[in-house]
Amino acid sequence: MQGYKFGGTLDQFNIYNETAHVCVGGKDKLMISPIFHWTDADVWNFIRGNDIEYCRLYDEGYTRIGCIFCPFASTKTKQMDRVRYPGFERAIKRSIQVLIDTVGYGRRYSMTADQIFDWYISNKSLAEFAGTLRQGEIEFNTSQNSQV
Repeated sequence: MQGYKFGGTLDQFNIYNETAHVCVGGKDKLMISPIFHWTDADVWNFIRGNDIEYCRLYDEGYTRIGCIFCPFASTKTKQMDRVRYPGFERAIKRSIQVLIDTVGYGRRYSMTADQIFDWYISNKSLAEFAGTLRQGEIEFNTSQNSQV
């Protein structure tokens, strides 16, 4: 197994290997992950079985925590963030609007800050989301024309 220099954080641990050789303070160390093969159920059984405190967001349906509107989160989690943290959504949309105004962000698809944010939380590709927007406009225009 190839070793590497330890960068000071265990976040660098390779999730695909049960063990890793690292250099810590100029000395070779063997890092072992004793729960490498545990399932989510194993982890929760251990936590609850040992009465270990944990963040209550997990009880509310979150499966990962650490950042609001995390790019790695599921659409469901981003929707929960939307309800729980509306101020963050407004701040992100203001930032998107600055990008639209200053560098033309979203110009290719003529998207608004609201639409760009909706695309982000949808976890769809930009082309797929933009196609959905165009389809919605076509359906909207068609239904409007039929009422005239």
